[in-house]
Amino acid sequence: MDEAASPDVWLSTQERQSDGHVDILTKIRNGYRLSVHLQPNHEILATDAPEYLETYTLPFIFAEGDTFAGLTRPAHHHRNDDGGYDALSFSYTNALPYYSIVFTRMVKPETGEIAVKLMSRNHYRVHDFALRPPGKQVFEVQRSQEGHRRTDRGLADSLKSGGQHYLVAELEGGNSMSMPVDIGYAFLPSAGFEFRTESYVTSSHCMRPSSFNFALLEQDPQIAGRMAHPSFDADMFLPLQFTYFRFRDDGAYWTAATDDGDPAGQFRKLTVFEYP
Repeated sequence: MDEAASPDVWLSTQERQSDGHVDILTKIRNGYRLSVHLQPNHEILATDAPEYLETYTLPFIFAEGDTFAGLTRPAHHHRNDDGGYDALSFSYTNALPYYSIVFTRMVKPETGEIAVKLMSRNHYRVHDFALRPPGKQVFEVQRSQEGHRRTDRGLADSLKSGGQHYLVAELEGGNSMSMPVDIGYAFLPSAGFEFRTESYVTSSHCMRPSSFNFALLEQDPQIAGRMAHPSFDADMFLPLQFTYFRFRDDGAYWTAATDDGDPAGQFRKLTVFEYP
């Protein structure tokens, strides 16, 4: 069957209710790539513009438990009210009924915070997560009783041929993530490997979606109902984070905050894929 016609290429959460969120996360951990398919609700937005469909690829995915957030690169051109320009990123989650905008140039250096707007998911008539098939797996490191076991499926050859990569990591604490690789190193002559992800400024709520949702519900147990109303929006400043991680094949990883020091922790499993 032609891959473009495969039913697994575009997996809609509305079309396949039985799969549910947990199954989507299983697929993401197996290398599937996430997108969001949107159709704005023009009646709610009160616009006479033609109806349209849109989609965003979500190359950054952060999961806590059964909750995940998918994040775009900060590549959406936006003109601010003051006449200046910004490059926005968008985050979509499978939990509370909101999506968020991260204003990557609206940062408070003195507090380490970044501007975020939460908006009702019901701005959209259609809001579906969709999955694309995984690329070729070229490398894997998995923790075992004997240490971290490496399985090399041609990573060096993929690097030599100019392949582009993304990785899926399952951390020791149980959180997982899927992110584009900025650069991969094959060290000579030790045959060791290291992978560094693309680094963008973002908000903590994108990287810890379950913790953020729990905090919102603690502050306002009725917030899910308020978010469901199409007029809902909330502006806030949240702790600034970077999407940067550095993974080494001995099981250690670093974040932007720890990159010059000791590892931030250990991972259970790391899988590297070549983009199709």
